[in-house]
Amino acid sequence: MTPKAEIVKRFREATGMGWLASKLFLAGRSPELCERILEARLQQPGSNTLHDPTEDHPDYAETFVMVRNLTEKELREEIALRNAARRDAGDTTTLREWPLGTCHLMWRRMKERLAVAGITWYSLAEMNPEHHFD
Repeated sequence: MTPKAEIVKRFREATGMGWLASKLFLAGRSPELCERILEARLQQPGSNTLHDPTEDHPDYAETFVMVRNLTEKELREEIALRNAARRDAGDTTTLREWPLGTCHLMWRRMKERLAVAGITWYSLAEMNPEHHFD
């Protein structure tokens, strides 16, 4: 479905995306995500990187902290095991504390855990369509 011009205009103002990019984004994404991005821009006016406003909701604050900490701890343990295996194999050139792309894995796991808790959450990558995260 083609989004209405007024929605495209609001989305452009919120994201800084061009007209066509905004129109294509809105046509291909869930209305809920688009509304969250617009809401985030209103709540985070000076921010260059928007986060999901759900993170700021007092009812979910404790859950977000718990899920974020658990997921990060889990990933750091996996990375440490991977680095140990590489060291044991004599490979010290590919050791990384936080390898590129790990944030996407973290966000995917957080999204899954939050969904189990009944929370729909959008990652920084989803909330910032023209940003690139490593």
